[in-house]
Amino acid sequence: MLNPVKVIALLITFGLSSLSWAEIDDQSLNKILISSGITAQVSQFPQLIKQGLNSAARPNQQIPDSVINLMASTVDDSILASDILEAIKLSIKHSLTQDQALQLLRWYESDLGTKITLAELNASSKSAFKQIIKESKSLLLNTKLVDFARRIDTLYAVTDSTMDMQNISGAGIYMVVMTALRPSNRASIAQYNTYLNASRKQLRAAIEQVIILSFVYSYKDLSAQQLSDYEVFLTKKATIKFHRSVVSSMNTQMSISVAKWADSLMLILRQQLHQS
Repeated sequence: MLNPVKVIALLITFGLSSLSWAEIDDQSLNKILISSGITAQVSQFPQLIKQGLNSAARPNQQIPDSVINLMASTVDDSILASDILEAIKLSIKHSLTQDQALQLLRWYESDLGTKITLAELNASSKSAFKQIIKESKSLLLNTKLVDFARRIDTLYAVTDSTMDMQNISGAGIYMVVMTALRPSNRASIAQYNTYLNASRKQLRAAIEQVIILSFVYSYKDLSAQQLSDYEVFLTKKATIKFHRSVVSSMNTQMSISVAKWADSLMLILRQQLHQS
């Protein structure tokens, strides 16, 4: 049983802890998400799902355009960028202090931080992707930048995180497409996992290659000192906690949203089958 002295000591400890953990205010949090490019990236998710859906559905030539259009239109009802951002915000509030948030904000609003974020966002565009593939051989010759890119990939597990996101979105798209092809049968997620496992090594290698190339393309105009400054920022505790918080909450909310989309669309497709 706790004696009074221990109780008082615990109360003081808890009091000091609460004082040192100042919750991030909404203004700072919104600024970080915008200046880091997270808001812009998340806003693209619904469109990326639609693109993946079209890529998976149209080659079959067995699904009517009207059904494909229905499948695409329902994305906006279930996969909401606002829901994903709210999940990210909540996770960050539980992971970082106000002081850590201000550390991040100072970087992202600095000249170098802004330059790098814009370069990373530009490298994720369709036009840039084509240019990256075109320049791939010359980009890989820049061994110092390739090594730098690999260190980032290892530190932040970018390839693995991208694989996770691919699995989340791919499973939902697979379930929907298979339901459209065979509305009377429920597609099995085990079938998708079997397909994914068969090509996992090749897919991971391809994703890793694209990530390394996109990093090199993004940072090719940075000086050695700027790269060094960026690496110092990336290895800071606050930066790592921020990244992990964003990725984990984003993947969790994407899983919920994609499952919601797939379930609602499968219900619509089956109702149409019964009515026909």
